Amino acid sequence: MVSLFQNLPYELRHEIWRHCVPAPRVVRTRYDISTGRVLPGSTPPILLHVCQESRRFLLSAEIGFSMQFGTSANPATVCVNAKNDAVQISYYALMYNDIRTAEFETIVHLELYGSSLYNEEPVDILRQLVKFHNLETISLLTPPRRSVENPFDIISSFVEHAYSARIMNRASELDIEMKKPQYDNWKKPLLNRICPRDDGSRFTEEGEFNPAWSLGVSNTHSRADFAKSTMSRRLEELRRNRGTQAA
Repeated sequence: MVSLFQNLPYELRHEIWRHCVPAPRVVRTRYDISTGRVLPGSTPPILLHVCQESRRFLLSAEIGFSMQFGTSANPATVCVNAKNDAVQISYYALMYNDIRTAEFETIVHLELYGSSLYNEEPVDILRQLVKFHNLETISLLTPPRRSVENPFDIISSFVEHAYSARIMNRASELDIEMKKPQYDNWKKPLLNRICPRDDGSRFTEEGEFNPAWSLGVSNTHSRADFAKSTMSRRLEELRRNRGTQAA
């Protein structure tokens, strides 16, 4: 099968690869605090491992994917389309300066998680965020919300609600802090709070939204403002562009 595929014209092979390019995603990562590495937490795009040609196509400048979060001693292992994907990063990785300058330049949609967010002062969080030069959205993630199935889960549920309330307060405090004059020269992202569940679904104060990707809107910004940067708009633009190219 593979040998027959290689006999297809170059343009046709690339058109097939193009239809396999993933839509905008939430790219989860996990932080190894012992090594300072940011590692994959999501399944990588299939084109990364089909063959060398598909990998080159995916990582080409035209398609826009790249390998991120490498170190001088270890190659990058997280595959991201930095302009379209939302990237989840542990706040610890920022605190310990384990994000390279290249990532600060490229990431557009950032989702922060980690217990260190709960007690961090807003000014300290912003000291890390201003390193990102092209952010459009920043979302603070609460711990996954679990369903209460037995009496012992009630305590865990109470703790999770307390953490969620702390994150909501952090989002409000950050919004106030960002309006101060010292941040006037920073491209301010839209701020959101996302609450994941164990089953992968996610919600905000405004209600449910697509578990795969949709930014939703918190009470920090109006629905109209936040809609300008939602992934639904980006998906529609992607479909429109593909339709124009096909025509």
